[in-house]
Amino acid sequence: MKREHDKSYLRQIHELPCVLTGRPVVHAAHIRYHAAGKRQVGMGEKPDDKWVVPLCPDLHTMLAGAQHNHNERLWWEHVGVDPVKLAIELYKYRDDPQWQQEILALSMPSDPVYIERITQLLNPKEQDNGKQGNRPGTRRLRGGL
Repeated sequence: MKREHDKSYLRQIHELPCVLTGRPVVHAAHIRYHAAGKRQVGMGEKPDDKWVVPLCPDLHTMLAGAQHNHNERLWWEHVGVDPVKLAIELYKYRDDPQWQQEILALSMPSDPVYIERITQLLNPKEQDNGKQGNRPGTRRLRGGL
């Protein structure tokens, strides 16, 4: 089955703030893991462009604690967001950017536990108490990853 590309929708996602930090510069983070209503994708393969959420570059790929460096399903559980449900809602309202903003505002974690976990991901030196030598992608995060 051929992947569905939607460059217009991806440009729209880039106009939204990060779902976890509210930062204005984002990547379109494709949700790769299998979920109901979403086809399974293989290693190195991206899903259809409707399966994306806005995520700041640090949390998407740049930091050792980023989504790309961990088990994706567990990473999203760790930060308290269901990216599949979010992607469905954002795509459903793709013709209403103002409502997409509201969806993101409502989806942003508000529980102090999740806010602390996100803060730790963004500040890895504080998280590992300044220890050096962990290779990116191999560090285990506090809270279950």
